[in-house]
Amino acid sequence: MNQDVYQRRVTLIADGEILADLFLGTSPSYRKTYARHVSGGPVYAISFSNYEAGTKKSDWVDKSLLQPDGEIVSITRGSEATGWTLSATEDGWLAANVSLDQDGAAALAARFKGLRILEVVDVQPNTESKMGFRVVDDSGPYDIAFYQLEVDDEYVAASSRFDAAFKVAPHVVEQLDVSLEDLSLAKKASGVDL
Repeated sequence: MNQDVYQRRVTLIADGEILADLFLGTSPSYRKTYARHVSGGPVYAISFSNYEAGTKKSDWVDKSLLQPDGEIVSITRGSEATGWTLSATEDGWLAANVSLDQDGAAALAARFKGLRILEVVDVQPNTESKMGFRVVDDSGPYDIAFYQLEVDDEYVAASSRFDAAFKVAPHVVEQLDVSLEDLSLAKKASGVDL
C-alpha cells in the first residue's frame, strides 16, 4: 500500500503518546480492508470496513457513556431535602408517601438506561442546571445534571463520572423532566400519561 494512496489514516493517541498509526486502504472483499503501519511493513487484510473509521470526532465517542452501569438501585431528583427518590425493590419502584405508577417509574428508569449522547462539547456550563439527578447503580452513586445553553436551545449533560460535558438531544431532557406527581398512581388515574 503506497503511502500516498490510502482511504483512511487512523492515529490513536493517549496522554500525548501515539499508540498506533496505520493506513487503511481498499477492500479485497466484503467487510475486509487492507491495513498497514505508516512506517511500512506487511499489508494485512483485516475484518473492518472503512466507513467504521469515521472522519468526525463524534464518530469515535461511545454514545452510551452516560448510561448507568448495570441495574439502577435508586434515582433522586434534586436534593434529598427538596427533591424525591425512587428506589428499586423486588416488588417494584417505591417513593416516600406516594403510590407510584409502576409503568411510569419503570419508563423513567429505562430513559436513564437508554441515555445517549450526541457528542463531547468544549463548553462547560456556567449556568444553574435545569435539573439534576443522583443515580445509584451497580457501581455506586453518581450525579448527572442537564443544562440548557443559550445557543440554539441546546442541552448538555455533565456527570460526576467524567471531566467533560456532552451534548444531548432536547427530547431526552424533556422526557427526564418529570415530577413525583407525574409518576403517581393518582396522575395515571386522571388519564394523563407520563
